[in-house]
Amino acid sequence: MLGAGVVMLGSFGATAWFSYRAGQNECASTTAREERVAQLAGSAAAERAAEAISKLKVTHETIRQNTLREVVERAVYRDCRHSPDGLRDVNAALTATEPRVDPVAVPPVDAPSR
Repeated sequence: MLGAGVVMLGSFGATAWFSYRAGQNECASTTAREERVAQLAGSAAAERAAEAISKLKVTHETIRQNTLREVVERAVYRDCRHSPDGLRDVNAALTATEPRVDPVAVPPVDAPSR
């Protein structure tokens, strides 16, 4: 009985060992097959790309066209200046306060027309 048990354990060990080796061989063959497919696909793609590139024609053309000259005059705003009274009136308008009015320059509203 002891001898049969030893033989049976040896048989299980040998089966496990051969199964493990078979799995390694399967994995190696799958990897080799995938690498070969990738290599074939890469070389086929490179051939197609080289064929497409060889069909391209490079041309150099000079395009001549008439140009229109436009003269644009732009105001130089740094030269624009307000008088002190005008600047006060602008600032008053921006701050929504009553501007200073010179009573001599503007007649009152109820003044008779001349």
